[in-house]
Amino acid sequence: MTRLRTCLIVLLVPFLISLSSCARKVDHEALSCDAALAFSNMIISGMAGHKPVFIATGVDLISFTDQFLSTETNQSAMPRPPRQLLDEMRRVGASNAVKNCPSVKSALQRGAIAFGERAVSEALHQSPDGTFANTVIGISKPVISSDGRQALVGLTAISGTLDGYGFFYLLQKMPDSRWQVIAHYPLYVS
Repeated sequence: MTRLRTCLIVLLVPFLISLSSCARKVDHEALSCDAALAFSNMIISGMAGHKPVFIATGVDLISFTDQFLSTETNQSAMPRPPRQLLDEMRRVGASNAVKNCPSVKSALQRGAIAFGERAVSEALHQSPDGTFANTVIGISKPVISSDGRQALVGLTAISGTLDGYGFFYLLQKMPDSRWQVIAHYPLYVS
């Protein structure tokens, strides 16, 4: 009987360990869209009465990612996002949260917030002072750390011909499962 128990334990332990590791695998796709939705909601709530328009195509922050990774730029003295996340942002390229995360698109629709090419084209109509009809915002699809606890998202926003900015935001998954911005890194200001 003892020998049978020992054999069962020897056979079952590797199987149970493999099941346990499968259960702990990080679903980066789901986490990315979860972080994108949380970040989009933060941006919208921070606009206080202004309705932004969201870009629904790629958000190209790759050139800025390269600046962060370069040691020859003035940005080298600035704090940088975690290297792993920057490398992943560079690897995946321009990806858009509105286009690639149905939950973000649904939230914008529920909030009657315009997105897409036509909305952006209308928003870019300039007034005589150079401002646009609406602020146009682009949010990259976040990249997720290997442990699933951090996300890096890029944001671009333009409100006029010389009124725009771009940032990377570092989000942390809190114990209550909310995403919270813990750092931001300037890319450009015009």
